[in-house]
Amino acid sequence: MNKPRKIYWDSSCFICLLNRTPVDEARREICEDVLHHARSNAIILRTSTWTIAEVIRPRMSISKPLPAWADQAIAAIEKEYPEARKELELLWSRHQSSTLTYKLTDEQIEIIQAMFEWDYLELVNLDQRFAEKAVEISRNYGLKAPDAVHAASAILSGCDVLQRWDRDFNKIASLISVEDPVRLSDPTLFDALKAGQVATAKQEAIDEFPDHLELPSEQATSEAGTTSDEVAAVISETNDSAPRVEPEMSVKDKPVVPTSKQEEDQNAES
Repeated sequence: MNKPRKIYWDSSCFICLLNRTPVDEARREICEDVLHHARSNAIILRTSTWTIAEVIRPRMSISKPLPAWADQAIAAIEKEYPEARKELELLWSRHQSSTLTYKLTDEQIEIIQAMFEWDYLELVNLDQRFAEKAVEISRNYGLKAPDAVHAASAILSGCDVLQRWDRDFNKIASLISVEDPVRLSDPTLFDALKAGQVATAKQEAIDEFPDHLELPSEQATSEAGTTSDEVAAVISETNDSAPRVEPEMSVKDKPVVPTSKQEEDQNAES
């Protein structure tokens, strides 16, 4: 029997579950399908404890569509450069994610934190060996420090592939397989999951995830005439409706994922 594939997710795979941009919506469907397979033990899903710090931001940005002038510019060149829209939408999404506009509440942080307590997600706890590997990768392959930490975490924990929505990791393709998250279900089954034709699967694979947690900036709410009470009502509704995960153990109590070296030592002893 084949061993389950070991997949490492960087922070972008989790962020797409929370954001509402067109790019993230498309990514979310794929990542939900991967999570469904992790729940059924068809794959092993891992991420670093560093991911928690990247995903639980102190502030989040408001999502806006591309400006009208950008749409017109893309339309003018899209026939000759068909990838132009995808590339510019990605840049626009990154620009918005780097714009800090609103502070998260304790309740919202708690909801996001619950993602990292799923019992089908293995956390890679970092130590000096991971730091030294990240330094090596950053120096030799030109990755930024956070990306180098993810790369080191994926490699030393013995993962088969690093999945990300960030092309910077292509620089380390010679060290570990790198790919975008891919849908694992066949199209018919996946469409059934999304349409709710399989009630149990829908409950487990889709309805479990928290509702979108993005909040409008103070300027945007003022221009739209939204009052602070209305914003508070939205927050309250989000917190009340978002399903909570009740894990058997907290993040700090979760066992350290064996690194590839540790696995080799254990196999040798047995």
